[in-house]
Amino acid sequence: SAWTPMTQQRGKPWRPWTDVRLPDVLFVTALTAGIAALYAPGLDAPPVYDDGVGVLRNPTGTEIALLGKAFLAPAPQPPDLPLPSYAYRPLTEASFAMNRALSGPSLPAFRLTNQLIHAVCAGLVFLLARRIGQALGQGASFPYWAALAFALHPMAVQAVTYVYQRAVQLETLFAFLCMFAYLAARDRPSPLRSLPYWTAWISALLAMTAIDMLRSPVFHG
Repeated sequence: SAWTPMTQQRGKPWRPWTDVRLPDVLFVTALTAGIAALYAPGLDAPPVYDDGVGVLRNPTGTEIALLGKAFLAPAPQPPDLPLPSYAYRPLTEASFAMNRALSGPSLPAFRLTNQLIHAVCAGLVFLLARRIGQALGQGASFPYWAALAFALHPMAVQAVTYVYQRAVQLETLFAFLCMFAYLAARDRPSPLRSLPYWTAWISALLAMTAIDMLRSPVFHG
């Protein structure tokens, strides 16, 4: 079938990192440069919606010493919402804390970090598309087109330039890593090999979980 384990297709387990070749590195490097050039005009744009509350004035993300608070309390939300809203996204908040520790409250620095995450995700798309393309009998150009489509698609603009939407980027990153862990473990399944899968799965939740149910009056009396 199309999903015959890699051990039967190629005589060895799938090891995406050792399969990387110099042309792949050059392609991903060029793709990263293209992402930087594409999003450069938006680096100095003003804060968008809850960037001010969620990033610049977030008490859990002001100093690296307060990093633990990101795991202990919901993230602050814009004050103009019709009902109270909470978002528990500790990994995203922790990334903001590290950003501020390194660069201060600099929106261009936050957006550069978002660009880097987007570039890493595009590289993961390239490797995943190669694996899936091999299994489905696609041509050698398939992973290149897949990575290009992901990296340059206009729908990514919000997640890259709207700083607080880093939660979407991190969720996507961990979802891709979850797919990596699954594809690697399915060739040689074992409880230990499932650990990276569950780690990535839980990390995706900690990056993007929105607790909108807490808007209910039950929680506010």
